[in-house]
Amino acid sequence: MKWRLTLLSFWRSLVPDHRVFAVGVGFLGGLALALAAIVSAAASGTYSGLSDDSTLALISVQAQSAITSPVALTPDQLNKIKGVDHVEDVYPWAQSGLTIEDGDSTAIVWATATAPEMVPTCLAQYVCPPTVDDHSIILPASADGIDLTALAGTDVSFSYEQMASQDGNAIQGVTKDVTLHVVGLYDPNDAKVDGQAAAFVSLANATAWEAAYKGITSEQLVTTGYDQIFVKADSAEDTHVIVAQLTQMGIPSMSYYALTHQMPQAFRLLQSLSLILGFALLLVCVIVGTSLGSSIALSRRRIVGLLKAVGWTTPQVTKSLTGEVALLGAAVGIVALVVGLVFGWLVDATLGGHAVAGVTVPSAFAFPSGWWLAGCLFGPMLATSLGALPRVLKTARIPPDEALRDL
Repeated sequence: MKWRLTLLSFWRSLVPDHRVFAVGVGFLGGLALALAAIVSAAASGTYSGLSDDSTLALISVQAQSAITSPVALTPDQLNKIKGVDHVEDVYPWAQSGLTIEDGDSTAIVWATATAPEMVPTCLAQYVCPPTVDDHSIILPASADGIDLTALAGTDVSFSYEQMASQDGNAIQGVTKDVTLHVVGLYDPNDAKVDGQAAAFVSLANATAWEAAYKGITSEQLVTTGYDQIFVKADSAEDTHVIVAQLTQMGIPSMSYYALTHQMPQAFRLLQSLSLILGFALLLVCVIVGTSLGSSIALSRRRIVGLLKAVGWTTPQVTKSLTGEVALLGAAVGIVALVVGLVFGWLVDATLGGHAVAGVTVPSAFAFPSGWWLAGCLFGPMLATSLGALPRVLKTARIPPDEALRDL
């Protein structure tokens, strides 16, 4: 009976007078939620576009950096890095071009030695070994538009360039051949940071061929330092500790975990704007709730007197009056939830994949976090109720004889 009276009073009194507020503020909340959905989609796309959890524990260190002096990634330096807290292993990176000739067609792949986590998963029909020995290679299924699947399980002749030094100048020397057994193939679409034409070989081979192209020996290349290494942390969450310690050592580095959690500046601004709009929504609800409390104190004074005269207690009256205000806040939350999700979906559906003001809009819709959804739905209800509560309590405490004095 009491809740039916609350619903009836809400529908007849508050809805006609405050429907513009409910719709207007609901659209404000909807805009905040839509921005949160777009940011969520951008974060989701950034995360999934890089790699799996194992890759997130890796840190990239390059010898040449645009912001610091060159760092010699020598064996001594690698041993020092291995001694840093939370470092599990260090993987040198080396790369050199290999040429495959198949009849009249020629394809170039990039023989690469890298961290095991950076090697793409092989196609299901091929069982790739956990490590590649000096006589093996993992190829992409295609390169330069040439299908390489027929090479799986066969011995293939590759060629690489051997540079020579003449009169102190490095010149291109002879082409040398090497035969390798193709132990597996991977889908180029699953390629990671090394690109779709990367072929994965042992570190000894990659170092030897890179050194040959530079006109030096493998020992000289290792002594002068690798171009890049990957540092593996105990866990993705520990990568920031390692990055900080490497920075103190004067070694610039990049954590893939940090990269996946760092969105473009435009999306970070949208995220800030959505939070500002969300807080503005709650503030407006508190202010309107205060106004509603004052309105109720004037318009429901006699009704409160009648209810208390027929036996209603002060807590029951308080719950009824607060319930009316809470229902208005709930209406705002429902409008915001519907508008926000629909608008966010429409933006991703119509503009997804297109650049707007230099920023690519996410192509797939993603729900905001549960906190955002709960805050959008229940926040206005709590805010309006809290804003109205002081005046509602004061009105509910009025003795029935005083409330009915002017009746």
